[in-house]
Amino acid sequence: MLAAGTLPAVGAPGDLSPARGDITALGVLPTVRAERLGGKQWGLAAVGAEGAWGITRGAGITVAVLDSGVDETHPDLAGHLLPAVDLVEDGRAGDAFGHGTRIAGVIAAALDGAGIAGLAGESQVLPIRILTATGEGDQNRTARGIRAAVAAGAQVINLSLSSPSQSTFQAEAIQFALDHGVVVVAAAGNRREEGSPTVFPAAYPGVIGVSSVGRDLVISDFASQGTAIDLVAPGGQILTTQVGGGWESDDGTSLAAAFVSAAVALVRAANPTLAPDAVAQVLFDTARDLGAPGRDDDFGHGLLRADRAVHAAAGLPGGVGIPSVALTVGALASGSRLSVDIDPDLATGAWTFHVQRLRPSGAWRTLRRSFTTRGEQETRIVNLPRGTYRVRVPSRLGFDGSTSVPVTLNR
Repeated sequence: MLAAGTLPAVGAPGDLSPARGDITALGVLPTVRAERLGGKQWGLAAVGAEGAWGITRGAGITVAVLDSGVDETHPDLAGHLLPAVDLVEDGRAGDAFGHGTRIAGVIAAALDGAGIAGLAGESQVLPIRILTATGEGDQNRTARGIRAAVAAGAQVINLSLSSPSQSTFQAEAIQFALDHGVVVVAAAGNRREEGSPTVFPAAYPGVIGVSSVGRDLVISDFASQGTAIDLVAPGGQILTTQVGGGWESDDGTSLAAAFVSAAVALVRAANPTLAPDAVAQVLFDTARDLGAPGRDDDFGHGLLRADRAVHAAAGLPGGVGIPSVALTVGALASGSRLSVDIDPDLATGAWTFHVQRLRPSGAWRTLRRSFTTRGEQETRIVNLPRGTYRVRVPSRLGFDGSTSVPVTLNR
């Protein structure tokens, strides 16, 4: 604890700094296409962001970020922030410490082809300021912030902070949130070198405790271990938003928790009927097992996989369903030409389809050439020799594929 009753942010080892090591200021990035962010935002690829985005990007979900505030002027966050709640009340506006802005960027930076992308880029962040300009807080203020988030209608609460001390007020507030259907996510701390003491709120029942892995998917050297860890998520060299515009790279279980909170937003958007324990179970069941088989004290249930979680949630009762594509194939009267009508029920992205020819043996052979559509209803004409053909859109995580009925070309 940082003096009596204080609660630090946990963006890195130790209590005083939210960043592990030096923060690298990257300045203004060039405009980039979202699908090319993988090299700079490796965490998105690691958790399967593209597969999740095929179903939802978190629209309609509010994530309360209880932290040091958020810089509302950052262009990547414009339009994604609700009016802030300030429980510090020291006359400061925005985010004087910088930690909350970094968390908000991981969650909800706009997927608009510029800057960076948040995992739940169409969700809304509710900034609730509970940490001072030096990153200090206390258990009572955190409890008040949790109750304020519930009152404001948040479906997810992100707590990228920790303390080795328990608090009755905080425990009761967390149970209040869970009872009202709000999922609570907390960083598990950066205290490995200190022996990984149990920290709260991650260790409270019902809270999803999150630790960190790096690009190599090895547990981060600063990340705490223990029974409070439920999942791991990217937490090393995470590119995110910084106060004043621009971007920076940061490390810590704080960032990992933000990834999980964003994934929860996606799951809740894919299936609004799921209770907090059901949301958690979906995340656990779909995680990629790392380390020792099964749950362990380093990786918990494994690496967050947002794509698998969203796919699973969408297919459960109450879910939005899994996008699919309908195929209608026919032969044109003039020549050996196949008419392929493609009608996806999700008009985004691109769809690749394969034409298969029936062999005399009865097996289907896929032609070497593949065909790509624009991800919207359209008709494609394919010139082919005589034979019997069918068209397939392969199933991949994020949507269901389809196979047409066979059509014979005689001319």
